[in-house]
Amino acid sequence: MNNGKSSTGFYTMGILALFMAGFLLIVIFGANIYKGTVETQDANNNTRAILSCISSFSKSQDPGHIKVASDNKLGAVLIVEDGDTGYAQKVYGYKGNLVQEYSKEDSALFPEEAQVIGKTDTFTIEEKSAGMIAVDTDAGQVLLHTGEKEAGGR
Repeated sequence: MNNGKSSTGFYTMGILALFMAGFLLIVIFGANIYKGTVETQDANNNTRAILSCISSFSKSQDPGHIKVASDNKLGAVLIVEDGDTGYAQKVYGYKGNLVQEYSKEDSALFPEEAQVIGKTDTFTIEEKSAGMIAVDTDAGQVLLHTGEKEAGGR
């Protein structure tokens, strides 16, 4: 009879160990799924931040206030003038990020002090036609109207 009680204890401990192992596996799988979901959400947020920031420039300014400049070290720079204040938003790529700074239109760029918009290895600006430029990033392409008119246009 004593032998029956000890085998019941072993079965109970075995079942408990089995449930604990199953519970641990469920926690590990759940943590991996959560991690993947958060990484996907971060990527989507980065894409939205970059594209919405760039596209908002064409909506926030009057035509003619968007310019493209070139910097020897940083490459293409999108400049959005702030009306008649003499200041401008300057957007450009720096060390794998899209950055933005607000400063005098003719001042030098300070990428170390600029605000990071999002991660992107690509930032190119191409003139599609007179008055239209395409800004390409890892997140996609945004078309902006600069306000210039084609020759012979209205």
